[in-house]
Amino acid sequence: IRIGYRTQIGQYLNLQGSSTYTLYDYSLESEKINKFLINQGKGIARLTSFQFSISTSISGDRLTSGDESNSSPPEDEDQYQLGNTGNTYQGIYTEKDADFSIPWDLSLNYNYSLRKPTPLDVVKYSSLSGSLNFNITKNWKMSFTGSYDIENKEFAAPQVRISRDLHCWIMDFTWNPIGTYRGYRFEIRVKASMLQDLKLTK
Repeated sequence: IRIGYRTQIGQYLNLQGSSTYTLYDYSLESEKINKFLINQGKGIARLTSFQFSISTSISGDRLTSGDESNSSPPEDEDQYQLGNTGNTYQGIYTEKDADFSIPWDLSLNYNYSLRKPTPLDVVKYSSLSGSLNFNITKNWKMSFTGSYDIENKEFAAPQVRISRDLHCWIMDFTWNPIGTYRGYRFEIRVKASMLQDLKLTK
């Protein structure tokens, strides 16, 4: 049995979560056995997983200009909702192009998850994450993203990104200073979606 919910408080605060229950009993050898909990005198259902998140985001007013070349070309909103950024591969550097028409934006997220395949086997995870993007000039943008693992008390995958609008081209420099994926990526490529393969990557 799965229960999900989502709501918005005011203009900026979003809450969503879900929980999963099973009607079956368990044993030391198996997460579920062919016996109903109610028949074993253990209630009707047993919680097996729980997820909860709170998020908020704010941004400056979108800049308007007669020269549309100073902002990234419009993209289909649905492709980002589906997790497709238009790149041919997915990885730690995969994200949508910088939007130079938004002078600054800030987002914060809190995530909590609990997994209980059996009452004796409990796995918890909670983290705080955020991102800050701002224009240095109309053609330069800087971004900071990162998260903090509350359970393990450590920072996870902070990332710094610098983007430069080169009219028909765009330059991105991304740096991961610490962690498993420590390193950098430098790329200059054509903006046009039909010419995405025309690029230089280091």
